[in-house]
Amino acid sequence: MHTSTLRLGEAVQRLILAALLAGLILAVLPDTVRAQARTQAAQGQQNISMDFNGVDIQIFVKFISELTGRNFVMDDKVRGRVTVVSPRRISVDEAYKVFESVLAVYGFMAVPAGQVTKILPIRESPTTGLETFTIPRMDRYGDSFVTQLVQLNHVRVEDVLKMLAPMVSRSGLITAYAPSSMLIVTDSESNLRRLLTIVRAIDVRGTEGTVAVIPLEYASAEKTASSLAKFWESGVREQGKTAQTSLSIVPDERMNALIAYGEARDIERLRSIVVQIDRPSPRGQGNVRVYKLEHADATELADVLNGLVGKTTGSAAAGGQAPKESGVVTPVISSGVTILADKATNSLVITAGADDFTLIEELLRDLDTPRKQVLVEALIMEVSSTENVEFGSKLQGVVDVGIGGREGVAGGFSNPAGLSESVLNPGTVFGIGAAAIPVTINGVTYTNLNALIAAGKINSDFNIISTPQIMTLDNQEASITVAENRPYQTSQTSTLNDLNNIVTQFTYRDVGTILKLTPQINEGGMIKLKIFQEFSEVDQAATGVSTLPVTRKRTTETAVVIREGQTVVLSGLIGKSATSSSSRVPLLGDIPLLGWLFRYDTREERKTNLLVFITPRVVDSPEKAQDLYIAKLKEFERLQFDGDDRVLPVLMPLISPGPRLDRAEDRAETRAPAEVR
Repeated sequence: MHTSTLRLGEAVQRLILAALLAGLILAVLPDTVRAQARTQAAQGQQNISMDFNGVDIQIFVKFISELTGRNFVMDDKVRGRVTVVSPRRISVDEAYKVFESVLAVYGFMAVPAGQVTKILPIRESPTTGLETFTIPRMDRYGDSFVTQLVQLNHVRVEDVLKMLAPMVSRSGLITAYAPSSMLIVTDSESNLRRLLTIVRAIDVRGTEGTVAVIPLEYASAEKTASSLAKFWESGVREQGKTAQTSLSIVPDERMNALIAYGEARDIERLRSIVVQIDRPSPRGQGNVRVYKLEHADATELADVLNGLVGKTTGSAAAGGQAPKESGVVTPVISSGVTILADKATNSLVITAGADDFTLIEELLRDLDTPRKQVLVEALIMEVSSTENVEFGSKLQGVVDVGIGGREGVAGGFSNPAGLSESVLNPGTVFGIGAAAIPVTINGVTYTNLNALIAAGKINSDFNIISTPQIMTLDNQEASITVAENRPYQTSQTSTLNDLNNIVTQFTYRDVGTILKLTPQINEGGMIKLKIFQEFSEVDQAATGVSTLPVTRKRTTETAVVIREGQTVVLSGLIGKSATSSSSRVPLLGDIPLLGWLFRYDTREERKTNLLVFITPRVVDSPEKAQDLYIAKLKEFERLQFDGDDRVLPVLMPLISPGPRLDRAEDRAETRAPAEVR
């Protein structure tokens, strides 16, 4: 029993000790801030740090009191929490300025009153004993409220009061005492400095001076004031005016207005000038302009021009020397210029100054030009490898590249010795594929591609796959696809509950001919062609063994340079196919071991060579496009008169606006060689 009573007493003592310790800690917390202030104040004029996070404003006042030695009396309304972040150490005077700014943020102000400083709400500033100054001081930048007496010497106090009243802060006050021509202003030091600057500008010696506020609707107050001041100083005023008579113009950006002081006649003249210049910018002459593009793509051109914004030009001296004055680095287009593209109207919306617009318009004139077009004619055919194929003189493909008077070969061969120019560069004959290369197959020479097409109709060793023609822009890729979209099995799935329920997934692929071309027109009539050609077909023999289709594919990707109207030939894409056949005597041909005596099995392997003939023609004018149109019409007529009546009756009503050619002389003309320029 005695032991239990002892333990209970020890527990009570521990609880009492813990309560006393907690109270001591709570009492010491404000003293911690006070001790910090005393420590930093003891360092004299050394810089201090001010970092507070959510500290009660009354504790913050105690900190400043200990730091500066001032006595503060706080109003009951002074409440709130203060957060101050100071990345560097500051002086005691600067700390007091920070203290005044913090009070202003929370709607309070510090008012000196004898040995104490009262902290009151700002709205009570006109009724409190603020520090009062009679001599204007322009070195004040703080947020503390003061009262300033402003003596006016040359202007009417009523006019200045009417002008400055809208510029006083919400908690400030301005009034006038007309008998002594004095303004009484109560406001923060920073705003008071602004008001004194305006008063100094307008309170100048003059004759019957007048103050006027001229609002602006379109023009900028700052730029307009600067321009008018220069205009007035250059001697615009009437002759005979004394040097003491002046016109002062001060811009007010907040109201976008001009504050002017001067003689009544000068003020009226200024108003008339402002009316003439304060107008909206003429269409197409302002800072924002819209350029409708005729030929170029707005998005692409905007990227090009934006790449020049802020970029600089200039030349540096050789050998690492400093650049001369003539090589000063200057921006191509100012960094403040913005260029946006409007896809819907293919237009550029540009914001810039007059100098930049001059350069931008020059660039647009050079870049927004019609691009040349290229008509690409192609012939894709297969020739059995059992036939002897020769190009010119046993060449894969002959191209007149026009370099040093020599011809070249598509395929890697150089011009062999002994070849005459007549063999390598025959006369151009118009036709599908644009013939210019003699082709010899099995001893028969075909002087143009029309002859090859005709041979394909009667010779099974010729297989004309496609004769595509397409028009494209310079440096613009063109694609021709003649294919079937075939399904290919990708996976098969089934469930454990129902194994017979098999789900098969397919993907579709193009099987056929794909031709992609990108022409690039060079100077001198040369054309660089980037060519990608793919020919794929289903291998029937391999597909017969498997339930899934098997595709054979042949591709070519290259780049060549040829002259306009010349033909490049791509070959060497060899394909291989095999066919098997068997003939036998019924019953006897199936006898084991001896059945081969009564049957005949054959297996034939065939190789084919894929040839691609490509001819580019530059179309750089409507007249040349019209010539090509007429030549194609004549070619269709020739096909009809040669016995092919299936093509022209269908196409002629769609493409020909004129009558058909039925005369004999017209028929003779269509069969004569025609050069397309």
